[in-house]
Amino acid sequence: MRSANPSSPVPDRHSRSRARRRAVAVVGALALAATAATACVGMASAATASGRHRPPRLKPVTTNRYQALPEQSFLIPTRAGKVAFRLVRPNVPAGTRVPVILTYTPYSVLGGSAADGLADTYVPKGYARAVADVVGTGDSGGCWDYGGIRERNSAYDLVEWLGTRDWSNGKVAMIGGSYDGTTANEAAVANPPHLAMIVPEVAISHWYGYAYFGGIRLKRGQAGPPTACSRRGRSR
Repeated sequence: MRSANPSSPVPDRHSRSRARRRAVAVVGALALAATAATACVGMASAATASGRHRPPRLKPVTTNRYQALPEQSFLIPTRAGKVAFRLVRPNVPAGTRVPVILTYTPYSVLGGSAADGLADTYVPKGYARAVADVVGTGDSGGCWDYGGIRERNSAYDLVEWLGTRDWSNGKVAMIGGSYDGTTANEAAVANPPHLAMIVPEVAISHWYGYAYFGGIRLKRGQAGPPTACSRRGRSR
């Protein structure tokens, strides 16, 4: 039986509901705090454990072991004309065969030496470095063929020449940016057996969109290297 004492009022239904909600909120907050504390302890334990079992740093597979030989210049035949290129090889023991890093470029007027930054990095590690002038540009013969079959065929022939020398291990990689990377894409499409990998950087992957507009071939000499020539152009 409830007390009739007016100094001890009986809580109404709404007051009891508010009290229950406050109690639930307090319990929830305490549970969340306990979970967070447990997580922090777990993270600290994991960090401590990872510090104890941190794997060793990776060591380079190759090291600088060789001096570079003097740069050599070549002019080799291809199906599209003779291609000029420069080559820097490592001074390795007799009978040692090495891979080749090739760039096939129309920009030799900007500096086409094979004794470049890539050579500085990789020749001491046992790689040969080659820089070739795209057919019809620089010191190469033939006719410049902007993204055409002659450019592709000459890239194939160049890779195969480099991959079959007695000093080569048969693995040729191509690297370059922009047009220099696009020639690597072209060579890969031709699929020469000695092309081991390509590293094209910001290169064209769809030549048709660059060489044709509305189905019409870009006028020769309108863009690209200034040594473009007609189908009856120079040859060596």
